[in-house]
Amino acid sequence: MGAIALTSATIATACAWWLALLFAWAAVAKLASHELTASAFASLDLRQPALLARLVPVIEIAVTLLLVAIPVIGGLAAFVILVAFTTIVIRATQRGSTAPCACFGGVAERPIAWPDVVRNVALMALALVSTLGEAWQRPGVWSMLVVGSAIAIGAALLWALRRVAARSSA
Repeated sequence: MGAIALTSATIATACAWWLALLFAWAAVAKLASHELTASAFASLDLRQPALLARLVPVIEIAVTLLLVAIPVIGGLAAFVILVAFTTIVIRATQRGSTAPCACFGGVAERPIAWPDVVRNVALMALALVSTLGEAWQRPGVWSMLVVGSAIAIGAALLWALRRVAARSSA
């Protein structure tokens, strides 16, 4: 059995798929709680929050599909939308907003804060790394194991972070 070839394409694919999982989760959560999402957008002083609450998940689904089908383009699209989200978070944080975080479709009890900016910057880095791969190619077994492991580890980390955040807000 040979060693796993951890190439830039494999790493890029892992980043793209992990981001696809996050964008899909965010989109589904926003669609499932449209009123809460619109309310959170309104509390951030965004124009036309009801329209945005419908439009943002559609964009997130499109980014998800691009990340899976054409990771190079999907990574760029993810980067652009994350820059937009981060700009909103920075603006809210700088003005001392107590608006809840509607990040990933959930409306948290805690207000948006600088850790949300740090998280988004890390996600932007993943988006850029996902552009290092080639156009979609059928991944091998080892690549699938690496990508699957990355998704599982990422999901576990996200779950743990949400539990920590829930405990600290209680």
